[in-house]
Amino acid sequence: MDLSQLSTVELMQLNQLTLDELERRDIIRTRNNPISEYTEWLVAEKMKMVLAAPSTKGYDATTTEGQKIQIKSRKNNIKNKSLILGIIRNYDLNQFDELIAVIYNPDFTIRYAISIPRELVNEYGFYNKHQNGHTLRISNLLLNDPRVTNIIDFLVPNTERSNDEITVKSDSNTIRDVQTIGMQTFIEYYQYVESGMDTTDLIEKMVTEHPEWKESTARTKASSMRRVFMNGDNVEALKIIYKSNHPAITDEIKSKLVML
Repeated sequence: MDLSQLSTVELMQLNQLTLDELERRDIIRTRNNPISEYTEWLVAEKMKMVLAAPSTKGYDATTTEGQKIQIKSRKNNIKNKSLILGIIRNYDLNQFDELIAVIYNPDFTIRYAISIPRELVNEYGFYNKHQNGHTLRISNLLLNDPRVTNIIDFLVPNTERSNDEITVKSDSNTIRDVQTIGMQTFIEYYQYVESGMDTTDLIEKMVTEHPEWKESTARTKASSMRRVFMNGDNVEALKIIYKSNHPAITDEIKSKLVML
């Protein structure tokens, strides 16, 4: 279809028909911001979350473990390539556990898709008094933080993956645990958990080696690692990490994964 041949009214009609069809498919619900609603649907659909009601304050979906997820998106175009997310309000009310951010290229392919622990919003963002909320930019520093998880492989259409990749990523609980733990952390402490280290000792080791972590952060990561091993999903978790494009997972680390 050559859009340049359509009149302004015809373009508006086409846009309306597109929104009608997206609504019929239950992808958008309010039409306030189709890109935002599409992203919320995409994340929930691909990562097996439950969407919150449209009027819910502070978060957009919940995981099978009950974690509250706020979802932000931004679509770049030729004139605007900003990586600043929409305003994040009421940070101090602790209304969400993680922030998932998706940045689209002008052709709607995904440029970045990352899961950000809540505390990093305050660490990397800043409070905007005029807008009464936190502003966060998807910077290289944030992208390379080992606490941030690259989830782009979980969101691309199944038609763009091999059958092997689909099988590896089919267990949403394992995916969520890997996100919670952090890929680099999972590798770092894999052998300690495999050898049967007590959870209390593991938490102490994590806090000692990562003084920037709160004890609650270490406890969450340690418990999630223990659960992965108890469920027998540790090998699947390693496969997920091995196939990841996360910048922290270097070729050196991947070579270690082969040896685990």
